[in-house]
Amino acid sequence: MFVPYRFCFLLCWLHLSPLYAASKQDDRVTYQTIDGFGVSQAFQRSAQMHGKFGLSPENQKKVLDLLFSNTGSEGAGLTILRNGIGSSTSSEKDFMKSIAPTSPGSPNATLKYEWDGKDESQVWLTQEAIAYGRLKTIYADAWSAPAYMKTNNNDSNGGSICGVSNAPCTTGDWRQAYANYLIQYLRFYQETGINITHLGFLNEPDLNQTYASMLSSGFQAADFLQILRPTLDASGFANVKIVCCEATGWDQQAAMLSELQSIPGASDTLSVIAAHGYASDPKLPYRAPQRVWQTEWADLNGRWNPSWDDLGKFGEGIGWANKIQQALTVSNCSAFLYWIGAETTSTNSALIKLDKDTVTVSARLWAFAHFSRFVEPGAKRVRAESDKGFVGVSAFVNGDGGVVVQVLNLGHVGLGVRIEILGIGRIILRWFLHTTQTLNASKPPLQSVDSPKNTASPPAPPSSSPTPSATFQSHDPATQARPLTGSSTNAAPPSSLSPSLCRTGRTSCPTQ
Repeated sequence: MFVPYRFCFLLCWLHLSPLYAASKQDDRVTYQTIDGFGVSQAFQRSAQMHGKFGLSPENQKKVLDLLFSNTGSEGAGLTILRNGIGSSTSSEKDFMKSIAPTSPGSPNATLKYEWDGKDESQVWLTQEAIAYGRLKTIYADAWSAPAYMKTNNNDSNGGSICGVSNAPCTTGDWRQAYANYLIQYLRFYQETGINITHLGFLNEPDLNQTYASMLSSGFQAADFLQILRPTLDASGFANVKIVCCEATGWDQQAAMLSELQSIPGASDTLSVIAAHGYASDPKLPYRAPQRVWQTEWADLNGRWNPSWDDLGKFGEGIGWANKIQQALTVSNCSAFLYWIGAETTSTNSALIKLDKDTVTVSARLWAFAHFSRFVEPGAKRVRAESDKGFVGVSAFVNGDGGVVVQVLNLGHVGLGVRIEILGIGRIILRWFLHTTQTLNASKPPLQSVDSPKNTASPPAPPSSSPTPSATFQSHDPATQARPLTGSSTNAAPPSSLSPSLCRTGRTSCPTQ
């Protein structure tokens, strides 16, 4: 059950039952600032969205709406896009082609750039996403440097940047050339009207892969960072933030971070510490002043699963809702990204499955939507507590003062929820009932309550009702509400609601 609300106190029902859970939010205690939620379309997944395998213009628009829109009855309203900076010599298969595929002969020679203005449809995708008005973060990340800049002379199978510690090359030190290469990528995008906000130069540097990959320790990352940051500043990109280091898991990134922090001044060049969730889940927060992002994670095992609650099977939506919530509330992540937004796949690697001109939406998208659609970039996480171990709760205050609460029932037991808000004066009671079949709202009369602690007891549940769902959502009447998911076997969005919520201090509220 997810409950966005604005200046309101809501009593919300996951299931109708004598059992209750108490949830308490206190907007006087704040934690990290939220940067957003997003996906990548690297390795030519942008081209797949753009019709490479037969997706029609109509369905291209549908997928774009599903990922980036926050109006009407559809859309997750994602606010971060992670693009891939190419390193390969061609666009064969799903390779990401380098903007300088041919070696100039030496590190001091001028790089020979090639740019088609499309970047395998990543330019198109970025421009389309920007048009929705919500994309705040455009993150460009390199999986590898070009082959001729690396110790193994290959953009795949590991290897390191020539010139970092313990990585000498007979051809010389290519660190400055690699920094220049990344700067030119920013310039090419700038020429298309796109300003990249964040830049990364590594992806899973603790893993040697047969696709584009490059190895690095934290010490070696520090060697390059102390060249990259001054180069950005001197090239007119002082506002571009550096992200590092995208290790395969939380623990692996912690080890890299410790090494990087041991080099004086190296960590000061960073704005964001990034980790993936594959090798180890997000855990306790890193000891660092930078923002922390979870930048890539997906269920890569098991067959495609569009369901919301599938009793713990790979890909279920409720499992991903829990991962997002835990990363935000336990690990203090400021951003959470899934691996791929939409692609042709038979696994759970994407939120949306493409099959020629067929689009299938997973409940994982709606798990994201209940954070990404309502928690705005710049929002502050505030203290939220639950008295039931299997009920997760998170709360955020947006820049306009609007408050968003998500409540997630991880148990398979009937449960009512009572929400208590601290730090707000006059409050309005409101509760809704959603069912898996119709998701119709039950709308009892609005009540105003004055209380020193802003609390109220839950009303008695109705004597009869359809079988309720474990999901719920309502929000400001200016925006159409989005229930989290449909039935357990069909993740298409159910019918929308337009609940009427009242701002603090209003003397009257509209009736429905």
